Amino acid sequence: MFRVARVLRGVSPFSIFLMDQKSNPALKGVPIAKRGRMLSKMYKELSQQQRKELQKRAESHPSMNKKKTRKRPSRKSEFSEFVRENYNVVKGLNYRKRFSALSQLYELRKPLDVQVAKAIKEVNTKKRVAPAKKAVKKAVKKAASKAASKAKTAEKG
Repeated sequence: MFRVARVLRGVSPFSIFLMDQKSNPALKGVPIAKRGRMLSKMYKELSQQQRKELQKRAESHPSMNKKKTRKRPSRKSEFSEFVRENYNVVKGLNYRKRFSALSQLYELRKPLDVQVAKAIKEVNTKKRVAPAKKAVKKAVKKAASKAASKAKTAEKG
């Protein structure tokens, strides 16, 4: 049984010769087996110069001009790096809950400025807050209370 395999082969000089001889009137009406033998004999009788010319044409044939795919630079985001570093933490969870837990951890890890801006934006849009967003709000409140307590202790001292 044949298998489908994508193998890109180049055009040979003999293939170019066959394309040239396609409209040869001497080969019209000749059975295919005999035509193959005649073409093979004709090709073997070619001079070295003619073969070199066919070789050059085969190398420059359009099927040989494959587009070179350039390698894209990897676009590793900050989150993907975070996932790589912290995947072992959530490995014991159900696979469906792993990335939600990772995203919540990622939200908590973000700098406080980003968390505050995001929380304010969500309060203004009045969207339903996901568990990760609630954690952000808690972190903001906690940070605000710490800053207030520090200010009070600074006033007392």
